[in-house]
Amino acid sequence: MAWTVISNALVAVGAKPFATTIQALRDNVGAGLAGDAGAPVNATGWHPYDLTTVGGAQTGLIYDFAVNGPVSTIDSPDFEDGYEYRFEFDQVGNSAPAGTDIRIQFFAQAAASLNGTSTLVTTNDSSSRVSGYVIVDLPRLSRRYVVGSGRFVLNPTDAQPVLSGNYGSGLTTADRVLRVRFDGPGGTFSAGKIFMHRRREFISG
Repeated sequence: MAWTVISNALVAVGAKPFATTIQALRDNVGAGLAGDAGAPVNATGWHPYDLTTVGGAQTGLIYDFAVNGPVSTIDSPDFEDGYEYRFEFDQVGNSAPAGTDIRIQFFAQAAASLNGTSTLVTTNDSSSRVSGYVIVDLPRLSRRYVVGSGRFVLNPTDAQPVLSGNYGSGLTTADRVLRVRFDGPGGTFSAGKIFMHRRREFISG
C-alpha cells in the first residue's frame, strides 16, 4: 500500500472524520512498517543520514572523487544526538605509495579539536581500492575512548578482509564526538565514494 500525506486541516480539532481520512490513518500504519515510498524513515535501521522519507533522493554521499576530486582529508557532517554512524567505502583509493594508512580521526566537541586517531586499513599501493564499512559507536556519549567496528577489503578480488573487527582510539579527556575526519598521510584520496549512514541508538550523553 502507499503512504498517504494527511493535511493538518483534516485532523484538526472540529474537523469532520471523513472515511477517506480514517482509512488513510489505518493504512499509513502498515505503509510505515513496510517502508513504502513516502513513509517516514525507520530511524532504528541504517539509512542515509540525510534521508527523511522512504524513496527520497538523498543517499548520504559525503565524498565522490568524480565530483570533489583529489583531497587530503574528508570531514563528515556533524553528528546529531541520539544516533550512531556507519561509513560505507566504495572503491576508495589513495595516491600515496605502498603501506599508506587510511585513518579515522575524531573531532572532540568541547575540546574543539581533532583528539584521537585510529588506523582503518593499510593500502598495498596507489592502485589499491578500499571497499567496506566502519561504524562509530555512540559518538554522542561523553567518554574517554571511542570504539567501533569495521570490515574492509582491498580490491574486489581479495579473499580476506584487511580489517575485520573492533578498533578504538583514546581522547585526551572525556568528550563527545562531533564529527570524524578520514585521511591518508602522504597522499590524497584518488578514487571512489564514501557514504554516511545512521541509526537511532538508545544511550545518549
